[in-house]
Amino acid sequence: MAFETIPATQEQQAAFAEQSAETMQETITRLAKLHPMEYDRMRIEEAKRLKCRPATLDSLVKTGRTDTATDESLVEQTEPYHSAVDLADVLNEIKAVFNRHAILPPHADIAMTLWCAFSWFIEAVYFAPLLIIRAPESECGKTTVKDIVELFVRRPLSSESVSNAAMFRVVEQEQPTLLLDDADSWLLRDPNDERHSLINSGHKRGGKVLRCVGDNHELKAFKTFCAKVLAFIGKSKDTLHNRSIEIVLRRKMAGERIQSLRNIDRSSVNLIRSKLARIEIDYSSVVASAKPSLPAGIDNRAADNWEPLLAIADIASVEWAELARKAALALNKDKEPVVSTGAELLADIQHIFENKGTNKIRTADLVQALCDDIEAGWQTYNHGRPISPRQVAKRLAEYSIRPKTIRFGYSDTPKGYELEQFQDAFARYLHTPPENGILSATTPQPSNHKALSVADNPPQNPSATRSATLEPASHNDCGGVADKTPLTQKCVRI
Repeated sequence: MAFETIPATQEQQAAFAEQSAETMQETITRLAKLHPMEYDRMRIEEAKRLKCRPATLDSLVKTGRTDTATDESLVEQTEPYHSAVDLADVLNEIKAVFNRHAILPPHADIAMTLWCAFSWFIEAVYFAPLLIIRAPESECGKTTVKDIVELFVRRPLSSESVSNAAMFRVVEQEQPTLLLDDADSWLLRDPNDERHSLINSGHKRGGKVLRCVGDNHELKAFKTFCAKVLAFIGKSKDTLHNRSIEIVLRRKMAGERIQSLRNIDRSSVNLIRSKLARIEIDYSSVVASAKPSLPAGIDNRAADNWEPLLAIADIASVEWAELARKAALALNKDKEPVVSTGAELLADIQHIFENKGTNKIRTADLVQALCDDIEAGWQTYNHGRPISPRQVAKRLAEYSIRPKTIRFGYSDTPKGYELEQFQDAFARYLHTPPENGILSATTPQPSNHKALSVADNPPQNPSATRSATLEPASHNDCGGVADKTPLTQKCVRI
C-alpha cells in the first residue's frame, strides 16, 4: 500500500521547531504546569525524548512543581521581623487577644497561645498535638476561637469542606496549619472516612498514608505531619482524645462582655505574625534540642502533646514556664475520659461480681444483671433491644475471656464465667487504685443480719487484713465470707 506524504503546515512546523529547540529546563517547567493526569499520559514519551528513565523525569517534575507552587502558594507567607524579639512579650500579646475577643475556660488562653507559637516550630518538633476546640452546643464561640487561632499560626489554611484528595495533597505540598471548622459533619459521623487516618498518622513526625493515585493506580506515600485544628460540636473520639490538647467552650452568659473580632487591628496582627516568623528563625534549634521537665501526672500521650509547648514556655520566661505547667495539669485533669465499650462492660461486670458476692455466674444471669442497670445502656445496646449473650461473649473475647461450662449443682452445668477469668483484665484496664492502698482480703457482701455485715465492720488492723483467711465462713450469720480471690481494684464507672 502506498502512502502519500502531506507537507506540514507552517503552524505545525513552527510548533515542531519550538519543541525541538526547547531546553531540558523548559521541558521540566512545561511538564510541571500540567495537570497530573495529563502529565501521566505523556511521561513515558517525554522520558524517551529526553533519553532518561521515567522515574528520573518524575523526580525532576516534582521539584519543578514545588518551585512553581512557591509563587502560587495556597497558604500565607510571612516576612520575618527585621530584628530579634522577646518571646515572652509576643506570647503575652497573643494571650491578650484571646481574652479580649473570647470567653474561655481557665487556662485555655495559655494553652492556645503556646499552641499558636508551636505551629511555627513544626519542623523542629517530633510530635504535633491536635488542637481541639469543641462545645456541647452551638453559639459557644468555637468558630470565633478558631478564627483567633488562625490569626497567629504558621501557614494557616482554613477550610470547612476539604475533600480527601485535596487534604492529602495540600498537607504534602504545603505543610500548613490545617484549620477545620464544623468537623463534626464528617469526623464524628463516619468512622470509615479516610481523613481519620490522615489526622491520626500526622501526630508524629514521619507519619504517612499510602494511597493509589492515577489511572495506573500508582502507590504513593503522602506525608501527614503538620499542625491541625479541629473545631466541632460534641465529644471527641478516643483516637483524637489521646492526640490532642482539648479546649471545651461554654456559651457566653448575658453579663459577659467581649470585643468583636471584626474590629481587630489587622496591622497589629501582622506585626505579631512577623515577630513569630522571626522567633521561628532564632529559636528553632533551641526548641529542637529542648527536653522540658514534665509535671507529675503528665505522661504517655499527654507528655507527647505538651512537651513542645512546655519547651517554648521554658524558653520564654520563668513565669510562662510556671503558667504552662499549671495549664497542662488542669486541662489534662479536666479532660473527659473516653471509655471504650469494652472497658465499660468490664467495669459493669466487676460491679456485678461485687454486688452479688460470688465468684461465678451464669451467662443468662450476667446478661440480666447488665440489663437491670438502666443507666448503663445495655438494655438498648442491640439496636434498641437488650444486649445478647453472643454480643457479651464477642466483646469479652477481645480480652481473652470466653464462656465455659461451670458446675453450679449436681446437674446444673450451664455456660458462664468465673471471676478468676476477669482478674487480669480488671487489673490492666480498670485503673482506679484501691482506697488507701490497702487490699482487703474479703469482699464486702450482704449479710442476713445487717448489724453484722462485713462491709459495716472493716478490720482496724491492716496487717490482719492482709493475712485474713479465704476459707468459707462456718456460720451464715457472719455474712458468708466468700472463698474466692479478692478484687484488688475497684472501678468507678464514668
